Amino acid sequence: MSINNLLENIISKSQNKVNFDFSKSYKENSNMSYAHQANSLDLPIEINDSSKWETINHDGAQKLYCQFSFRNYKHLIYFLNEVIKESDRRNHHPDMFISHKDVDVFLYTHALNDITESDISLSKFVMEVFEDIVHF
Repeated sequence: MSINNLLENIISKSQNKVNFDFSKSYKENSNMSYAHQANSLDLPIEINDSSKWETINHDGAQKLYCQFSFRNYKHLIYFLNEVIKESDRRNHHPDMFISHKDVDVFLYTHALNDITESDISLSKFVMEVFEDIVHF
């Protein structure tokens, strides 16, 4: 009996559902099994928000999008630094694009190509940072 057959036999008798295709590599399976490993913050959700953020479909993924404009570069740098620090702390990183004094921010859970509670939570933090700068 091969190792694959042994593992398939163990998994099939397990009460936990395991979504792993033994004919594929771990990397190919990692996207399939992500939903089973995810916590409630990482499940796609419906967006019911009237904030500045837009829900868009971009590059084959559902994303939150917002553009932020700054009066000067000190504010822009502060904003980027705060968002990066918090993103690193959460291990949930946005896509950010800088053009002159504007920053385009895209939030989505990369493994799912969809918006999750993690994205909503981070979008609220990003807005708080921006509002602190605007009202400073």
